[in-house]
Amino acid sequence: MTRLLIAALFGLALPAVAAASDFQTGWEAYVNRQYGAALAALTASAEAGDPRAAQLLADMYAKGYGVAPNQGAAFQWRQRAALLGDAGAQWIVAMAYLNGTGVPKDAREAALWMEQAARQNHPNAQLELGLLYLDGYGVAKNAAEGMAWIRRAADQGLFDAQQVLANVYETGQGGVPKDAAASSRWATLAKQNQQAGEQINQSIMQQQNAIAVARSAYYAAPAYGYPWVYPSWGVGWGRYSGWNYGAGIGGVWR
Repeated sequence: MTRLLIAALFGLALPAVAAASDFQTGWEAYVNRQYGAALAALTASAEAGDPRAAQLLADMYAKGYGVAPNQGAAFQWRQRAALLGDAGAQWIVAMAYLNGTGVPKDAREAALWMEQAARQNHPNAQLELGLLYLDGYGVAKNAAEGMAWIRRAADQGLFDAQQVLANVYETGQGGVPKDAAASSRWATLAKQNQQAGEQINQSIMQQQNAIAVARSAYYAAPAYGYPWVYPSWGVGWGRYSGWNYGAGIGGVWR
């Protein structure tokens, strides 16, 4: 029985090992701009269940790297990554449904994907989900639930969420009691974090070669899920629009 169990577990591990190997092969080919080889290896990896490969394939189809640009195929691969549990892909799929980008607008479908990403501590998804609850858009209106999600994003340091909290406490949006002190506190913190983020971005732009080296190091370290984690901060916020908060979000930065 023990031998059978070991054999069964070994058999289950083989596809994962193959997927990881194919992803590495595909990633290296992609970096070297050998897009035909990258496409073949990444497709095999994604079909074996590697969400990183599905994410990268989505980018290739969206940008036309090695293939004719195909937004439909890009969305399908992005959705596969989302189904495989990738929080960044779930966020992108949610925003696609929210804004009708490549798919018909569907607020309820957007909210479902947004919550999946938010529960994985994706800060942008937490902020957007909170706004959906405040507005009652795609979900039942619930100010307390909305504020809780936005607060979770703010506590992660997302200055857009901190600014939203400042605005909500100032205006009493969604029935939230006005609180001038809380509004001022969150506005100050948002400004400080935005300035810090902008300084980091300026430093990053001056060190592109160092970023490329660091990106390779991320790939080599098994503790990190993505070789393309990119520390970047967005500027400003707009309801139902995208922010650039790169840490932990899938995407290839070239």
